[in-house]
Amino acid sequence: KDVLFVLVETWRSTAFNPELMPGLTAFTKRRPVILSEHHFPGSHCTQYGVFSYLYGVSPFHYAVLRDGNVPSFPLSVLKQSGYTLHGFCSASLRNWGKAGFIISQFTDYKEIIKDQTSFADQEMIADVVKLLKTPSDHPRFIFMFVNSTHQSYYYPKEFEKYTPVMSDNFNHMQGEDAFRKSKDVLYNRY
Repeated sequence: KDVLFVLVETWRSTAFNPELMPGLTAFTKRRPVILSEHHFPGSHCTQYGVFSYLYGVSPFHYAVLRDGNVPSFPLSVLKQSGYTLHGFCSASLRNWGKAGFIISQFTDYKEIIKDQTSFADQEMIADVVKLLKTPSDHPRFIFMFVNSTHQSYYYPKEFEKYTPVMSDNFNHMQGEDAFRKSKDVLYNRY
């Protein structure tokens, strides 16, 4: 059986509910899906979080395993079990924090970079759906890294639910006092 492994950048678990994500919650009821009820991220940094998920170890091992070019044990087991490894990412992960050693383990890997990450996510999802509809003689492990939920929290305008929202080009370095004052509009944007 194919395995679709979706990692969503900076995703708040409280956002996963039928009101905010009706399509995704409906999908999880139609398919066998594993959801973590008590999720703890591997790190607060992108490359370490991805590493932690794909290697199954603490990000404290990142530098040693990167410098030694040590492959991921879980990905190696999948390969040895006949899986082809496909990676899709809507961010520039390959060159971020020297994370190329993680990406190099995939049979094929595609990064989709656009000015607004929500457009990159949409293209990536279309590519994954196309791959899943393509018959294969081998089981596939498909890794998707969704990035529109990363800071600036891009989304198509028609998905705006709560208003007012903070501008998508807000200054992240404006300081704690300014963030406190704009907490609600920032929350609405997310």
